[in-house]
Amino acid sequence: MNNATAFILALAVGASAPSPGGGIADFAPLSRKEAAEERAVCVTGVVTCVAYWQTNSCVIASVDDPNGFSIYVTGEHPIEEHTPVPGGSLSVGDILEVKGVTVPLFFAPGVYARSYVRLGRMDLPSAPRHTLADFAQGQLDNRRVRLGGVVTEIRPGGADQAMMSLATPEGTLDVRVRAPFADLAGLPDAEVDVEGVAMSVYNHRAEYLGMRLELAGPDGIFVAKPAPADPFTARQVPLDSILSWTPHGRDGHRRLVSGTVTAARADGTFYLQSGRRAVRATVRLGERPPPAGTAVDAVGFPEMVRGVGQLVGVVWRASARAPERIEPTVLTSVNVTNLAYKADITFDDYDCQLVSLAGRLYRIERKNGAFDMFLEIADISVGVSVSGDVPSWIEDELEFRPRVSVVGIAWLDTSGDSPARRLVNGRRPGLSSVSVEALGPDALRLVPDAQWRERHHVRYVQRAFGFLAVILLLLIGVGAWALWRARARERDSRLLADERKRMAGDLHDTIEQHLAGARILLSTAADKLGTDGPAAARAVQMAGEVLAEAKRQIRDVILNLRSDRLLKESTEALVAQIAGELNARGIVKVRVRLRGIPPTLSAGEKADLVAIVQQAVTNAVNHGKAKNVAIVSDPADAGFVLRILNDGEPFDAAKALGPESGHFGLANMRERAKRSGMSIDWCREGKWMCVKVEKLKG
Repeated sequence: MNNATAFILALAVGASAPSPGGGIADFAPLSRKEAAEERAVCVTGVVTCVAYWQTNSCVIASVDDPNGFSIYVTGEHPIEEHTPVPGGSLSVGDILEVKGVTVPLFFAPGVYARSYVRLGRMDLPSAPRHTLADFAQGQLDNRRVRLGGVVTEIRPGGADQAMMSLATPEGTLDVRVRAPFADLAGLPDAEVDVEGVAMSVYNHRAEYLGMRLELAGPDGIFVAKPAPADPFTARQVPLDSILSWTPHGRDGHRRLVSGTVTAARADGTFYLQSGRRAVRATVRLGERPPPAGTAVDAVGFPEMVRGVGQLVGVVWRASARAPERIEPTVLTSVNVTNLAYKADITFDDYDCQLVSLAGRLYRIERKNGAFDMFLEIADISVGVSVSGDVPSWIEDELEFRPRVSVVGIAWLDTSGDSPARRLVNGRRPGLSSVSVEALGPDALRLVPDAQWRERHHVRYVQRAFGFLAVILLLLIGVGAWALWRARARERDSRLLADERKRMAGDLHDTIEQHLAGARILLSTAADKLGTDGPAAARAVQMAGEVLAEAKRQIRDVILNLRSDRLLKESTEALVAQIAGELNARGIVKVRVRLRGIPPTLSAGEKADLVAIVQQAVTNAVNHGKAKNVAIVSDPADAGFVLRILNDGEPFDAAKALGPESGHFGLANMRERAKRSGMSIDWCREGKWMCVKVEKLKG
C-alpha cells in the first residue's frame, strides 16, 4: 500500500444492515481523499492484530482470506468516547461486524467504528512467508506475514511488551511482541521465524518510512536454531572486517573480535584496536564497558552506524594475551584532506583508531558536561569533542589562537555532499571530514609556535603601552590632585583669614558695646548711690549681667577662632548641634526641619544665621519660658525663609528693652541679619511666637 491508498473491507458502501461473512471480492482500495468523505460502511472480518496502544482498536481481514487485504479499525476518537466492545476485550481470532465511517487517520485510511458486534471466533491459518523487500512502500501494510532472521537485540518496550531487532539478509527490522522482556532475554543470536502483522511506519505527512512487525505474543516466535550456549564460540573476524563483503551474504549472527581497549565511555561505548585495525563497540543493555588499556575478546552484532560498521549488544571477557602498546597514529594536513590510497586501491584506514593531531584552535562551543573544539589544519576545520569542563589554560590562550595537540579516537566521514564527491575516480571514496573524540581534557596539549609567540609579544607590548599609559594618567592625576589640593588649601587659608578677620571685628564690637553699656550702668549706679540705694543696686546688677553676656559672646568668638567648623560644616549641622545640646539639658524640646538653605553660604553668613538662631532660642527660654521650639526653613524666591517658633509668652519686639538698658540681644540679631543681607522680623503664628529670617535673591 502506498501513501495514497489503503484496502478497505466493505460489504456494502452505505449499507445499514449487517451482512455475515464477507468475501475477498468485497475488498476495494480507498484513497485518503475518499476516506475523508466519511462514507458509511458495514464490514465483517476476523481480528488479526489487537492495537493495545489504542482503546478497542484492531486490524481485521476477510474471514475467507485472513492473510489477504486488511484494514485498520479504530474504536478510539480524539474528541469522542471510545466505542464499546460487547463481551469483553478484543482478541486475535474474533469475528466482528463493524459499522462505522471511513476516516483518513494519521497514518493510512481506515474505518472509525461506531459499533461492534461479536459474531464468533476462528483459528487463523499460517501466514505466508515474505522477505523485507516485499514491504517496499507499504505494499503489505496490515497484512499477516512470516519472516525469518537472527535476533540481534531484545530491549524493554513498555508494560508487558518488548522490542526485538531481527536481522535479515535484506536488512534489520523492529518487532514488537506482547510479552515481558525477561521471557525473551535468551533469544539474541538465535535463528527464528516470526509471524505477525506488518504495520507501516509513516512520518507526520503520511510519507512511508518503513515497517514494523506486531506480534500478539511469544507464540508468534518459532526458534529454528537456538542461540549458542557460549557466545564466544562466534566466528572470529579481524577488527575492520565485521561487515566486509562476502559472496555468501550477511548471516546476522554475532562476530568475535579481539584487541586492546583504547578508550571507553560511561554510555557503554568503547574502542578496540590491534595494530592499525580498530572498531567501535557498544555493550548490551545493563553492561559496563571494559576499562581502557585492557586486552579483551568481544562478541557482538555487526551494525551500520554513521556509515561505518560497529559491534552492538557486546559481551566481553578479559583476553589471555597481554595488552598491546598502541601508539597514536599521527595525522597531518594530508590525512585530513585526502585519503591515502595503496597500490591495491585500498586506503590507509585510520577510522576508530587512536590518533594524534595538532591544529590551530579558533573556536569553542560548550555543551552540558562537555565541549567541542575546532582546530584549523591546512584550511580544513577538524572538530574535537571533549568530555568535562574547558581547561583554564584553553580559556586563557583562546584569543591567541594557539596550536593544540589532541590524542583521541578518529571519525572519518566519507558520505560527502554529492555523488561526485562520494566516489572519486568512479569507485574510490572521498574524504568529507575528520573529527576526533578526545580522551579527555588531559589529552590536550599546547604546542608553542612562532605565530602564538608573536601574538603574545604583541599583547605584551600592548599591555606595556597600556601600563605606561595608566602610569602617565596616574601621574597626571596625582599632579592635578596636588595642584587642586594646593589651591584648595590656599582658598581655605584665604577664607579662614577672612573669617577670623570678621570674628576679630565681632570681638572688638562685642567688647566695645558691652563695656560701654557696663560703664553707663556703673555711672548710673554711682549717681544713685547716695540718693536711691535700690536703683543703684539694680544698675550694678545689670552691669554684671552685661559683662557676663560679653564674656559668653567673647568665648564663642574665641572658640570659632580656634576651629574651622564654620568653614567645613553645613548650616544644618551647626543648627542640629545647637538643638542637640539644648535637648540634652532637658530644659526645652527643640525640633529641627531645615530645607532650602543653600550650601553656598559663606562662613560669615553661616555664623550670623547660627548666632541669630541661638539668640532666638535663648530669648524664648529665658524670657518667654518656652517649653517647645521648632526651627524650620523652606526655599523661597531663589533664597530661603527660616523661622524659629516657640510656645512661650507673647513678646513685642518694639517694646523690648535695648542697649540703653543693657539689653543687646535684639540689637545684635538685627545687626547680624543686616550684615549678611537678611531681613528679620518678630511676629505671631497662631499660638506660636516666631522669629522670621529671610534671605531672598538679589
